[in-house]
Amino acid sequence: MNPTQKRVLWACIESWRNSHMTETAREICYEWVLPTYQERFNDHFHQAVLKELAKMGYLKEGDRGERLRRYYTIPNVQRAEEAIKMQKIPA
Repeated sequence: MNPTQKRVLWACIESWRNSHMTETAREICYEWVLPTYQERFNDHFHQAVLKELAKMGYLKEGDRGERLRRYYTIPNVQRAEEAIKMQKIPA
């Protein structure tokens, strides 16, 4: 996992944790994760990083249906947290 992916995964977990929805109904999307990322790292990222994290198994793409945004869930939060704890998140 590269430094950007680690930082984005951290922001995804933070956004997911701060959701008002129940754990089984929680979703995240680029528009919701970006402000958390920008506040912590004073930077931005391309939304393709979310798809990369999904391919790695840390995120799971939700059903878009009629929605314009691409939504994701975090199927195993503990696994995602362990991945970023094992390696220091670059500032």
